[in-house]
Amino acid sequence: MNVTDKCEIGTSESPEKFACELVDCISDLCDKENELPSYLVISVPGLVRGDLRTAINVPLLHWTDLVLAELVESRLKLKGLDSPVMSNNDAKLRVLAEVALKRDIPDDFANIVYALVKEGVGIGLFINGSIYVGSNHIAGEFGYMSIDRNGPECSCGRKGCWLTMVGSRELDDLVISERLDDYIESFSIGLMNIVNGLYPDLVVISGALEEYRDSVLPALKTKLKNSALFELSSMEIVKSAFDDREGPIFGGALMGLRKYLNIETGVL
Repeated sequence: MNVTDKCEIGTSESPEKFACELVDCISDLCDKENELPSYLVISVPGLVRGDLRTAINVPLLHWTDLVLAELVESRLKLKGLDSPVMSNNDAKLRVLAEVALKRDIPDDFANIVYALVKEGVGIGLFINGSIYVGSNHIAGEFGYMSIDRNGPECSCGRKGCWLTMVGSRELDDLVISERLDDYIESFSIGLMNIVNGLYPDLVVISGALEEYRDSVLPALKTKLKNSALFELSSMEIVKSAFDDREGPIFGGALMGLRKYLNIETGVL
């Protein structure tokens, strides 16, 4: 799978502006390729409802209960384009790319935790050979688990949520003040809770942490093995096989392909 062309836009807090700019970009690409896509998939840095059309909550952009797919579809039709639109959480798309394309993942690894560090932290889950989304499609929101009752206030109203302490801004601040060990401690607490609950074959680290992987990955592995309830000798921790932009792009393409082929379980 390769990216054949691209068009870059900023992500506006105004849904209408974002939709218009996105559709202009899509229209230009369709004209250039002289082809209409079977499906369009939008990667969302937040909660997406099970209809795969509605962004429930995107704190970074202040979007709530936004029927994003319908908004984009309506503007596509004004351009004479009639492709159906879907949306999905970015971490879920990224873990789909990791497991479907298997650049660095052994075939016998059926349980994978994907940790994405951006403005907060997102988790994608691959359990027993399938992407796990839960009954309401929002499974994996471990960023809202509280790890410090006296920690920073979160947008959810509670204090000390994991995502408020291990996002890219917090990472940069602690690196500047030469306190990377403090960051690793906070990150490992949340990750250990997930590992103790799921015991995956593999943990994939992506996003802002990749820049510090040589320092962070060995330290995380040591902390996890020292704190695990049971033996973790077979579990591996690796960086993502894709760069920050490739993951959601490939995951979105695979999601569209799954829809086209009517695949509902497994990967491909």
